[in-house]
Amino acid sequence: MKNNIKFIGRLIVAFSLMFSACGESFLDVDPSNSVLAEKAIRSEKDVEVAINGLYNDMQDRHWMSSTYLAIPGVMADGIGINVKNSNRYTASYGYYVQKGYADPLGAWKLPYRLIRKANLILEKVDNIKGDKVELNHYKGVVLGLRAFAHFDLVRMFAHPYSQGGDALGIPIVTGVLPSTADVARNTVGEVYTQVIKDLNDATKLLNPKKIERGKFHYWGAKALLARVYLYHEDWDLAAKIATEVLENNSLAKREQYMQIFNGNNPESIFELINTAVDNGRGDNIGKLVNPKPKGYGDVFITEHLQALFKPSDIRHSLIAKSDSIYYPNKYPTGGVSDNVQIIRASEVSLIAAEAYAKGTNPRKDELSLEYLNKVITRSVNKDAALSNLTGQALVDSILVERERELFCEGHRLFDLTRNNKEIRRGDDYWSAKEYKFIKPNNPKTILPIPLSEMNVNSKMKQNPGY
Repeated sequence: MKNNIKFIGRLIVAFSLMFSACGESFLDVDPSNSVLAEKAIRSEKDVEVAINGLYNDMQDRHWMSSTYLAIPGVMADGIGINVKNSNRYTASYGYYVQKGYADPLGAWKLPYRLIRKANLILEKVDNIKGDKVELNHYKGVVLGLRAFAHFDLVRMFAHPYSQGGDALGIPIVTGVLPSTADVARNTVGEVYTQVIKDLNDATKLLNPKKIERGKFHYWGAKALLARVYLYHEDWDLAAKIATEVLENNSLAKREQYMQIFNGNNPESIFELINTAVDNGRGDNIGKLVNPKPKGYGDVFITEHLQALFKPSDIRHSLIAKSDSIYYPNKYPTGGVSDNVQIIRASEVSLIAAEAYAKGTNPRKDELSLEYLNKVITRSVNKDAALSNLTGQALVDSILVERERELFCEGHRLFDLTRNNKEIRRGDDYWSAKEYKFIKPNNPKTILPIPLSEMNVNSKMKQNPGY
């Protein structure tokens, strides 16, 4: 099976596709019976089951259960790959990924698989008889997850919006493609416009009273919209939406903090709830970061990141030691049942802090420090609160706090590149020496378009440097 966008249309036309909540088939409704795609979604229940298939795609190791968490970490300065490793993500760590490698292929395939399924659901949902409030909610879920997939793709395969909105982004796919379709890349700016539209449309459809843990919902859409506005440099909108989210969602208290990563997250806004069955399908972030016998022991916390934590910082407990190696302790079951935090209240507070610092609000510095200090004082103590910071010094403090709070959750590379910061590895970096210090616009800070896509899509352009 070819793993590319062009092939999406052929899959829909040529095969009996099914939606599944637990398998690897693209569009399973019933695991034991093939159902033609055009007949697969006929009821409200079919839509619900089909949406479970979207979550299933997100849980794949090539997306939110590993790749999209690991690569933005190991390509930056806080997480490294051990010299003795199982050869997972070593190419990303050393910046020698090639277009024929498995990591870019998986990172490309899974989000587009979700997009393909989402578009088929959206094509059918308006014609289904049932509870319109419930069906509209499901439609909002699908639009929100489609936006999330496009956003993840444009972050991984294109340079940040801050480096130019007219640069090559990724293909926007908002309909069921014909079998002969060749799909060109849209600009980064166009992708962000579509993502923002989908999320805004989603918030109008999602039922604010239908808040289910582990499911995409109204506040998940709002929180992701705040993140997207931040990346798109819509500072005032990002600050406004983040503030609204935090008025309705609280940060974990200090005594609750470790629960965030043990499956009982008190500040979850949107997370993927994994079980042993979910994570048993393949490698995942818990297997990657934990030492043997739980995992592969591939990852270490760099000296740079270790130095950022005071002993009194509750987050210091998230750095564990095995022999002489320090490793992230955010996935304590070793991948058996570790949940994946898509977005949580602490990140939204830091989004608000950064957006206010860069925006136009007359009280920008005061408000920025307020949201920054919510995270700092909770994690350390009241005496650690920052004051009298403005301008770039304030922004830099926020970026450091994001590094402390969100390490090994898939953010650091993007925080550096979108803020035009050089990636600076310390003396414990051991791979290709020319990538010890990396400019934020270096072509290798984004992944190549997979070779299989290039081979069949005549309109596809490769990223420079590959």
